[in-house]
Amino acid sequence: MKLFIKFSISWATHSRFSFVWITVLSFWIAAPLRAEEWNFSTTRGVVAGVLKWKDSGLESFSDRFRKDAELHSLLIRRGVPASNLKLLLDGAATRAGIESAVREAALNAPADSVFYFYYAGHGIKDASGSYLANYDIDSGSPESTGVNIRRIAEILASSFKGKMVIFTGDFCYSGAFEEALRTLQKKGIRGFMLASASASNESTGNWTFSQTWIDCLSGNPLCDKNGDGKITLGEAQSEVAQAMKFRERQRNGFLLAGVSESLIISSATG
Repeated sequence: MKLFIKFSISWATHSRFSFVWITVLSFWIAAPLRAEEWNFSTTRGVVAGVLKWKDSGLESFSDRFRKDAELHSLLIRRGVPASNLKLLLDGAATRAGIESAVREAALNAPADSVFYFYYAGHGIKDASGSYLANYDIDSGSPESTGVNIRRIAEILASSFKGKMVIFTGDFCYSGAFEEALRTLQKKGIRGFMLASASASNESTGNWTFSQTWIDCLSGNPLCDKNGDGKITLGEAQSEVAQAMKFRERQRNGFLLAGVSESLIISSATG
């Protein structure tokens, strides 16, 4: 009888413990993980666009319906403080101007901040690296006159103390931002890059990438692939990839570094 009572108490105690443990485990498994959202209010950075150059050898683009300025305005409406997002267009987007703006934004960024960079225009690639065609570049000597994408990564690696970096670009070889992102990842900075072209491909002269990115950031419901009311980074990449493939016959660039495709970039509207 004593043995039976002892066993019963032991079994009952063990059963109650198991029940509690299983209940907690089940709740933990069933509870949905909250997806990370892009915090626009803590975002700082630079939006640069060049459609005409000092170098007459570089073809100019029409500034009608330009999307770089439109993207800048959208980001401010989404919550990025205007004073934290530098806009450099054409003659203002010199080599010194772009590098200085990147450095200033990075140095003033707090620990919880997001750094955002966008460039539209020409891109140049040679044996020395990949370059943004800043307004005052000499296309025959990009190494000494252009903004090397590697240089942007170096500035951020030494100056930015925030938590995430985002690179977006609408130019030839814009996928070269991949190199910059990998450099920063080694420094413990996570982020993503989304671009109109891969690192080895030229890009269209149309605004297809920028318009699609704007559509996703503004909450266009067509970008909400699964209809859950949220537009994620993965859905934006899917939309960009399809737009570049079917409208421009080119492959876009995309890379994640410590960031999930489930990152929410906007809420679907309409």
